[in-house]
Amino acid sequence: MTKPRNLFAVGFCAVLVAPPAVGQVNDAFPFVLECTFSASVTANISTKFGIQVKNDSETIMDFKFLLASESEARMVGDRGDAKVVPVWGINRVTFVETTSTGTMQTTTMYGIGRGKKAAVHSRSSGNEGLEIPSQWYGFCEAQ
Repeated sequence: MTKPRNLFAVGFCAVLVAPPAVGQVNDAFPFVLECTFSASVTANISTKFGIQVKNDSETIMDFKFLLASESEARMVGDRGDAKVVPVWGINRVTFVETTSTGTMQTTTMYGIGRGKKAAVHSRSSGNEGLEIPSQWYGFCEAQ
């Protein structure tokens, strides 16, 4: 016999990955999300030097997400573009990028629909002995 909590978990996961209804983000695919991140926290993690944390509200990072369909998207910035996977949640979408080094970078936009929405971009870069995780805060807007 299946436990009720397992049924709840399966139902809950199904809701989390459902794409938005047509019109919630834009009337139809394709569409563009323009994002600007104007505050960040970066850490330098080194076995030799320890952990150093830097808050930055002067550097601005801009990029766009080009959504071709519910399951296909690209992130375009000043250093090129990359394939990302949109993961649709309840009133939010997260874009997941797997980098060539094997790290995962994510951007979550809180809210679906027209207008400016809060967003967070998280990344991890560097190499063994000098890891550089960072998190950027800003806004995305459907165009």
